[in-house]
Amino acid sequence: MLSPEKILAVVRELEPRLPALLGEKATEVQHQISPLVDQLAAGRSDGADLLEVLRVYPTLAEELQQRLDPEQSIIEFSLGDSLRDRSYQGLPGTPNTVIAGKKYICPVPECTQEWFRVGLRSPRLCEEHGVVMVPADEG
Repeated sequence: MLSPEKILAVVRELEPRLPALLGEKATEVQHQISPLVDQLAAGRSDGADLLEVLRVYPTLAEELQQRLDPEQSIIEFSLGDSLRDRSYQGLPGTPNTVIAGKKYICPVPECTQEWFRVGLRSPRLCEEHGVVMVPADEG
C-alpha cells in the first residue's frame, strides 16, 4: 500500500497542472480534492478517498500510475489494503465484533445517499452530486 506522504507529494505535484490536464473541469476537480488533500495532510485520511476521486479522470489516472508505482495497476493502488480488509475472516468459534460507524449524508436537500464512516477514512463524495458528505444529525 502506498504511504499517505507519497500520495500527498504526487497530488500536490499534479495540482498546478490540473488546467492543462483537465481543461474546464479543473476548477471542479480542485474544489472536490481540496478538502481531501487537507485531511490527508493533517493525518485524518489514508489517501484512498483522494485517489478514488482522481482516478475517475483517465488523464489523471495515467499520471498517478506513472508517478506512484508504474508496476501496479490503478485499481491495486487505489484500493490497496481495503480489499484485503474485506477478505479477512475471524477464527472459527471466535465471535465477531461490529465496529460502530458514523452516518454521513449528502448535504443536497432531497438526496437519499448515505455512507457510514469507520475509522479515520475521510467522508466520501455523493455519487449523484459530487459534494463531500456531511455527518447526519444524531437525533
